[in-house]
Amino acid sequence: AQLSEEEQAQLVAFNEQYLKYLGQYVYGVEVRTLINKYENDHKVEVVIEGTEPPTAVGQDTKYYKCEGIEYNDEGRINKIKFKEITISM
Repeated sequence: AQLSEEEQAQLVAFNEQYLKYLGQYVYGVEVRTLINKYENDHKVEVVIEGTEPPTAVGQDTKYYKCEGIEYNDEGRINKIKFKEITISM
């Protein structure tokens, strides 16, 4: 089924919310926000490589890098992958 112009615009707007993270470094608090985000019956699975999800307050200041995004059959993002990064000062 082909999407209407309005549906296509909604799909693009939805994907753009997640595409901005690709290749970027973010704090755990932002990853946690993504884990808890649920929009119009569309849940994006957040996968974190090599560590537990940042659920505790102490983990909010850890760094994560977005290393990949996956799409479902209709072209909507359904998975976003992060990896915990150690940054030495």
